[in-house]
Amino acid sequence: FLAPYSQLLICHVNVNIKLNHMIRKALLSIMLICLTNIAVQACSCIGNNEFCSTITNNPPDVIVMGVKVGSVLHGMEFQIIDQLAGPSQPDTINVWGDTGALCRAGFGGLTATDTVILALHYTTYMGNNPGFGGTPGSEQAGDFEMSICGTFGLSINNGNVQAGTGRTIFNGQNSMTYSDFINTLSVAPCKPAMRVKLRAMLQGPYDANIGQMSNKLNDGGWLPKSQPFSGAPWNYTDSFLLSQIPTNVVDWVYVRIADKLDKSIIIDEAVGFIRQDGSIIGVDANMTLATPMFPGSLPLAVDLQGLRFYNIDPNEEYYIYLHTFNHLAVMPPAPVQLIQIPADTNAVHYDYDFTLGTQQSEGANQMIMSSDGLYSLLRAGDIDHNGSITISDFNFYISQTSFMSGYYESDLNRNGAVTIHDFNLFYSNLGIIGASPIRY
Repeated sequence: FLAPYSQLLICHVNVNIKLNHMIRKALLSIMLICLTNIAVQACSCIGNNEFCSTITNNPPDVIVMGVKVGSVLHGMEFQIIDQLAGPSQPDTINVWGDTGALCRAGFGGLTATDTVILALHYTTYMGNNPGFGGTPGSEQAGDFEMSICGTFGLSINNGNVQAGTGRTIFNGQNSMTYSDFINTLSVAPCKPAMRVKLRAMLQGPYDANIGQMSNKLNDGGWLPKSQPFSGAPWNYTDSFLLSQIPTNVVDWVYVRIADKLDKSIIIDEAVGFIRQDGSIIGVDANMTLATPMFPGSLPLAVDLQGLRFYNIDPNEEYYIYLHTFNHLAVMPPAPVQLIQIPADTNAVHYDYDFTLGTQQSEGANQMIMSSDGLYSLLRAGDIDHNGSITISDFNFYISQTSFMSGYYESDLNRNGAVTIHDFNLFYSNLGIIGASPIRY
């Protein structure tokens, strides 16, 4: 039922003579159209033939089973019969298709007799842009779209879930019963990930002159391409080796999600990167099941939208424990409600932002304000990773004094070297004890 794929167009213009203004303008218009066409068609041709791999690589906001009940402009009204994943939705939702210049599915061939399963994302409003075939005001916050970059749609026939020709659901299966499909969706790697967006700032690399953190470890090539939390006390087991690290990355982070009623019960965990602006992006080994959107552009396991968790549910409350390699771990003073994504996807959204003030962490003196007064910072100095800053951290520092050009626990300002500047950071926070749930 998807809009047919178009063939990639290649445009080439040779200009060997000096042209007047009108001809040059016309040629530029033609070249712009060609470039737009190439971008659109390239997106159309890239994707994964397996449903589970597609939703692992690009987690949907909702997965619903239902039928088309009406057409509206370049989209459809879709009646939900069963909601399989994501926040609860009204009985009928708007799902927007392609205007002819977007990387979306079209629903022209879908009829009211077709029962389908759709993995949907909140709309990006691209169909509203004049000049791209959309009608201003047609797409609203809370509406949905489905990409054609991968297998986001399945059909149901005689009680069986079926993938399209040449496509599969999971592990080579083209068809399975509805109950088996539900069971498949309930466990990783087919269970859609829940993205969590966090923000924090580290005291050591924070530079008040630029209002963000430095990324000298990354620039120097000293940031490891595999996560550093596999050893004690964290013992995080997922292992992978990235081909490259995204730009503007400061360091690795490790996040645990705990039960809202019992802080000692860890429900899920994940690793990722903290970037210079404090935003935290995910690194998920499960993404290696999917076809890369643009091969070579980014490591396959990196999710720029946030950390991925598979054992938590949207709109539920959890405690969040944020660990770094040598700064004091922090946690919110109360459980945080984790929403899948705001209805208005144009809004800047963080599930939790530790930078908004020292009151954002549980316990007294857990964070410190930046010298420019803009952000609350995680305190530098937990070199031995036990959740407190004591003389044992100093002993660790002494053992690495003058280490250069590498990734070291005692390098508190994260510049690749252990110097007196790192000692000064440690000494300024000596005696700070972390909240009990984040201590090892």
